[in-house]
Amino acid sequence: MKWKINYDRIILVAAECYILLPVTIFLFGWLKFVYAFVGCIVIAGLAVTLYKSLIRSYVNPVDIITKNISFWIAIVVIACIWIYMSGIGSYVYQNSDHWVRNPIFNDLSTYSWPVFYDLSAQSETVKSICGSGRVAFSYYFSWWLPVCFVAKLFRLSYGMRNFLLYVWALLGILLIIYLICRKLQRCSWVVPIVLIVFSGLDVVPYWMKNNLLNTFPWVEHIEWWAHYFQYSSNTTQLFWVFNQSIPIWLIVAVLVQLDDAKCIAGISSIAFAYSPWATFGMVPYAIYGSIKGNKQFRSAINVFNIVTPVVMLIVFGTFYMAGSGSDGYIGFIFMQYPDEKRRILCNYLLFVLLEFGIYFVTMGKDVFRYKYYWITLFELIFFPLFTIRDVNFTMRGSIPALFMLTIYIINYLIENGNSNDLKIRKYVLIAILMIGFWTPLAEMNRTLVQTSTNNDILQEQVGSFGNFRTNDEGMINTAKIQFFVYDYEEKLFFKFLAR
Repeated sequence: MKWKINYDRIILVAAECYILLPVTIFLFGWLKFVYAFVGCIVIAGLAVTLYKSLIRSYVNPVDIITKNISFWIAIVVIACIWIYMSGIGSYVYQNSDHWVRNPIFNDLSTYSWPVFYDLSAQSETVKSICGSGRVAFSYYFSWWLPVCFVAKLFRLSYGMRNFLLYVWALLGILLIIYLICRKLQRCSWVVPIVLIVFSGLDVVPYWMKNNLLNTFPWVEHIEWWAHYFQYSSNTTQLFWVFNQSIPIWLIVAVLVQLDDAKCIAGISSIAFAYSPWATFGMVPYAIYGSIKGNKQFRSAINVFNIVTPVVMLIVFGTFYMAGSGSDGYIGFIFMQYPDEKRRILCNYLLFVLLEFGIYFVTMGKDVFRYKYYWITLFELIFFPLFTIRDVNFTMRGSIPALFMLTIYIINYLIENGNSNDLKIRKYVLIAILMIGFWTPLAEMNRTLVQTSTNNDILQEQVGSFGNFRTNDEGMINTAKIQFFVYDYEEKLFFKFLAR
């Protein structure tokens, strides 16, 4: 019998490794061995359960690899360009958020794990703001860990580890595109196009608000027009918060493959390792997917589906809560700004319409049958109304729902049908996407302009949180609040779990 490579199963294993390997590395890098070993057994059990569920969900696999070689070659080229322009790998201009992402990557690649900083060796400016003691480092940095592990193991140079980071991001995007095509059971150019161009209609209110009669925002970051809340386009997420967006997109892409609930809660809880904010968006999907029917609920009751969320909550919950940046306002946004209720309401209604409502209205009732439709709509409507510490709850908590909406749009555009109503709706949807494309276009154009005209394209003012290269008090204070753990010996994570 002729042996044949099963590309689908190989890619499924790769997707699981992409999601679960960083968590495993964190367990052994930060926890006492006995806790890391137990956690690893839980992750391994989840991986096996997830794999079995994935292959069952695709009983008659369509060979979308070998029969579409030219398509996948083009996808690799497109993904390479998209990631290259994001600033990942430090080859082109980097947006301002990279000033914290670069030192995180550098320190994880060079410091011993867990990471600690001796502030007594810092400059007088740093010591005046942060003190002169020893602090621990806490943040949701799991996505970087596989690259950092290889960089530490082989003592890679700055250039080599940045190249490896670029490849790691590329692998994630390719896995995401494959899984979407797998769910559709076909290769379609709609997948990469919508993935890149999807955005709210930010350009419309931005243009009206700024009275731009003779010019347009060619390089501006235009998504803050609503002031109190923001939903980010996929391109914006990749260019600014790739460490959160790439793994969360992949988890959502895996989630939509599953026909049973045997690991929905477990795989959804892994999001906590990559973004506590996005985890708020994953929880409703996990709950609904596990209880939507008696059969689903019964299959959801298994060891790894229950224990994995508990392990993630204990390990990463205590790790994040150790930091001083975990405090802040929690509540209804109207209560946070009691004197601005009317303005907030007006902005909110326009925000709902232009950021996502127009897509749902255009697609109409036909998308009611899409998996998790009501959860997605509910989250996008209600998330802007609440604040947990800061605006990140809305901006990053919405990552799962916005990506789910992206998948709905892709699915709708490739659906078969000859009715005039469906054709018209598709044309309108394409027009909306083209208008919304201005947001990612501005992000990409900024990269091109700044790279070609600015000699200082990289955000490396800090270099390392253990050796600041800057005396900028704003940056130093931000690092203190977001990343430094004071009195870490008294924190639950470092007192009981950390090695």
